[in-house]
Amino acid sequence: MTTRSELANRRRHVAITISWRAQSFELGFGFNDDGEIREAFCSGVNTGSDFEGLLDDACILLSHHL
Repeated sequence: MTTRSELANRRRHVAITISWRAQSFELGFGFNDDGEIREAFCSGVNTGSDFEGLLDDACILLSHHL
């Protein structure tokens, strides 16, 4: 198991918008100094919905594994 390292406070971030089933989602990816993706974000669903919770958990899990 590798140890987690803290990312810099200011880092490169790329945001894209995708559409799926007539709904728009904002996807964001944060990079470390070497240009590798180290975190993922997603928004665009109804606040408080089960789907929002699922997407939040999926992004956290993905970020931990990156």
